[in-house]
Amino acid sequence: MSLQPSTSEPEKSKPTPLTDKRQSQVLVSNEISLVFGVHWTPVTSDVRLGKLLETARQDGYVNYVSHSYQDTVGFIGALPAGLKKAYSAAIILSLQFSEGGTELFVFRQGDLYGLVGLIEYSPMPGFDAIGTEAVIKALAEEFRLLNASQLLRCYGNVPWFAEHEALDLTKVAQKAIVTKSEVLLIPNVKRLMALIALSLLVLGGIYAGYSYYQDILQEQEQSIQASLNDPNRLYEVAIASAIKTAGPTGEARLRQWRAFFDQLPLTVNGWVAKTATCTGMTCEVQWVRVSGNLTDFEAALPEALHGKITFKLEKGLVTSDLQTTHDLTQFPKVEGIDKSLDRAELDSINNAQNQWGSTLQNFSLLPKSSVKMTVPALFGTSTAGVEALNKPVVKGTWSIEHELWSLPDLDIPNFVIPETLTVLIDLKGGLRYKLEGAFYAKGK
Repeated sequence: MSLQPSTSEPEKSKPTPLTDKRQSQVLVSNEISLVFGVHWTPVTSDVRLGKLLETARQDGYVNYVSHSYQDTVGFIGALPAGLKKAYSAAIILSLQFSEGGTELFVFRQGDLYGLVGLIEYSPMPGFDAIGTEAVIKALAEEFRLLNASQLLRCYGNVPWFAEHEALDLTKVAQKAIVTKSEVLLIPNVKRLMALIALSLLVLGGIYAGYSYYQDILQEQEQSIQASLNDPNRLYEVAIASAIKTAGPTGEARLRQWRAFFDQLPLTVNGWVAKTATCTGMTCEVQWVRVSGNLTDFEAALPEALHGKITFKLEKGLVTSDLQTTHDLTQFPKVEGIDKSLDRAELDSINNAQNQWGSTLQNFSLLPKSSVKMTVPALFGTSTAGVEALNKPVVKGTWSIEHELWSLPDLDIPNFVIPETLTVLIDLKGGLRYKLEGAFYAKGK
C-alpha cells in the first residue's frame, strides 16, 4: 500500500497536521465532538499526573484526556467555542473498535481528515492528527513505513487503502458517552492557590483554607486512583499474560502429538502400552508387563522418543507397571507450534459456538462417539463481569471421544486449542481417544 498526496493542492515539502494548540481539532457527528490531534505521553511511576498536567498547562495546553487503560495522558489545546462536551477519538477507537496489533483509522468530514494510529490498543505519539487530505495521506504513509514489518489493519470512511474495513464517524460517536474518553480542563494550580489565599483572608482562618486545599488534593488523588483501578485496565493486564499461556492454536499441537504417536511402538520386549496421555509438550505412556523385564524394556525403547522411565511396584514385582514420560520439545517442531492465541482474530460468541459446535455435532453422528461443549465464560481474572468490560474474551470447554481412526479427520480452527489427548490402547478391541480442550471468542 502506498499513498500519495492529492494533486488538487500544491505539494509541500513537509506537510504539517493541524495539531497546533491554537487550531481546531474536532470532527462533529450527531452533535458529538470527536477530538483529534491529541499529544500523547506516557504516565510513569516516576512522574505524577499532576506534574504532567501543570507542565502541559504552562506549555499552552488547555485540556487533557486520560487513557488509564494504557497509562497514557493526552494534551489538547483550546477547542472551538460553544462545545458542551468533547471526547477523544483515539480512546474511543482504542476501547471500542480496536482489534489489537497495528491499526490505522482515517476519517473524512468535509475538507478535514482525522487520523489515529494504534499499536496494541495504544495511541502512537504523532499519529493522532487532523488536517487536510495531503497532510493526513502523508502521515498515513509514514505510519505504514514505520510498521512495514507488521500486519496493518485499516479502518475508516476513505477509499485510500486496497483493503480496509468501513467505519463511519456516526458509529464512533455512538460509543463516546459509554467510553471514558471525555476531554477535561487542565486545572490551574496557581489559580487554585490564589483562591485558597483569598479564602484565608475572607474566612479569617488558616484551617478553612487548609481544609479547602486538602479537599482539592483528595479529589485529584481519588480521580487518579479510580483510573488505576479501572476494571478494564486491570483486565487488560491480566488477559495479556493469560492469552500467552493458553497454548498454540488450531491443529499445530495436534500435529505435534501425532508426530509422537507415529513413532510410539505399542509393544516393547514383553511390555504393552495401555494408555498414552499428552498435555502440552509432554506425553506420558503407561505400560503393562506381559513377559519382559525392566532391562529388556530399557534396552528396546527407541531413543528418538526421549523417554524417562519410572518403574512402579505398587502391584507387585510380577505384575508391575512402567511409565514413560516424553519431552516433545526434543522432537522436530511442527509449523505453528510457537504461535499463541491471536485475540484480534477471535470471532463472536455466536459464530464460534456455531462453527465449532457444528463440527462436534457432526462427530456425534459417528457410532460409539461422545461429544460435549460448555457455555463460554469470562477468560482471565477480573473483578468485573463480561458486561462491564470493553473487550472481554470468553472461554468454553469441549471434548470428543471416539475411535482413533477419526482423529485425523478433525478440522480445528484457530480459535480452538486442544489441551489433552488420551489414547486407550487395546490390542484386541482397538484404540480409542478422548480429546479435550477449549475454544475462545470475543465476549462482545
